[in-house]
Amino acid sequence: MELRRDAKAGSPEQEPPWQALPVLSEQQSGAVELVLAYAAPVLDKSQTSRLLKEVSAVHPLPAQPHLKRVRPSPDPGRPHSLEMLLCLAGPARDSRSLAELLPRPDVDTRGLGQPFLVPVPVRPPLTRSQFEEARTHWPTTFHEDRQVTRALAGCLFSAQERAAMQAHMERAVWAAQQAASKGLRAVGAVVVDPASGRVLATGHDCSSAASPLLHAAMVCIDLVARGQGCGAYNLAPHPACSFAPAVRAGSVRKLDEDEAGLPYGLPRHPGGPVPPTGPRRAGRQGIGAGLDPP
Repeated sequence: MELRRDAKAGSPEQEPPWQALPVLSEQQSGAVELVLAYAAPVLDKSQTSRLLKEVSAVHPLPAQPHLKRVRPSPDPGRPHSLEMLLCLAGPARDSRSLAELLPRPDVDTRGLGQPFLVPVPVRPPLTRSQFEEARTHWPTTFHEDRQVTRALAGCLFSAQERAAMQAHMERAVWAAQQAASKGLRAVGAVVVDPASGRVLATGHDCSSAASPLLHAAMVCIDLVARGQGCGAYNLAPHPACSFAPAVRAGSVRKLDEDEAGLPYGLPRHPGGPVPPTGPRRAGRQGIGAGLDPP
């Protein structure tokens, strides 16, 4: 797709052919980690409520609140229809009896069958795919993050939003090309108001041995400040850098243009920040209140 330097964000000629891919944490993108636990068949369904209360009191699972204590039997051919999670197996993974796992009189084991080992998810699932995998081992609760789900499905941004992103990126690429044409580092940047979609500043790397701090991000920060009536650096020699004044919404002013026809933003001390030259005045003028114009 051709670069459209002057294209307006949000009004593209065609839908961008790319999709945004989410960058997930290791916990979100990793496989489901399993740990062995003891479970037992519930032979008498009428005892389920009592057993659930007593077993949970003896073996609480504070680190695994996502695990459900009771599940339907995965094998319909078995004589029991329910199975109960008792406790995590820990280092000892050998066969244990009910008497070893559930001491009397804390738990009346009537209604339970012989314990067996089963793998369960050690952590709650964070994505839909993790949930689908985890539930094949043992039933779990899942609190879905809809934004993550939309991102994984490629639906986090609409076609119009992606077109706006591309237009802003093309603007940054154009600024980088302008910097390269002047022998500067080919790095461009654009600052956009997320609420309105308006471009607040377009800048590029202006750093040198004398001004090492004028990288693209710092240039844009200073340009945004100029749009609010402040700013500290002389960027007039770089006409590709521009900003949108806060008092004139939607307009973009070049740094070499001034309402009086004079070079804009020239400091009294060339090559450095513009120091305040007057006392601060109380009032409602905003960020630039109390500074005399250079």
